[in-house]
Amino acid sequence: VLPVSRARIRPGSVLPVNDLDGARYSRLVAYNEELADRMRALLDDRDPVEKKMFGGLAFLVGGKMAIVASGQGGAMVRVDPEESDRLCEGAGVEPMIMKGQPMKGWLRVRTDQLEEDRELQAWIDRGVKAAAAAG
Repeated sequence: VLPVSRARIRPGSVLPVNDLDGARYSRLVAYNEELADRMRALLDDRDPVEKKMFGGLAFLVGGKMAIVASGQGGAMVRVDPEESDRLCEGAGVEPMIMKGQPMKGWLRVRTDQLEEDRELQAWIDRGVKAAAAAG
């Protein structure tokens, strides 16, 4: 990608960028809108609250964050900390790192592991279950 001169950027311009997984989105929206729309549809019956955080769009269920359409691509998913190691054995799943430290009970799932609704639904279900257990 060639650098864009600041002189050619007008206020309100939408600059296409790639996330870590190669998905394209606008700089005005820091997350993959298609993934967020799919999350929204699959969470609809759980009355989620949406909140922009961590450079992405978080979905809270029962007041607790369950899953996030990450600004770095893919999803951040709340999980039972006891299941984290086992879940990280799967392709495209790794511990969520924040400020150089792993976040206990949070995983990052690459976009290519969320292509099918059944795959995304499984991660949403894990996130909602872990959020409910977070007390």
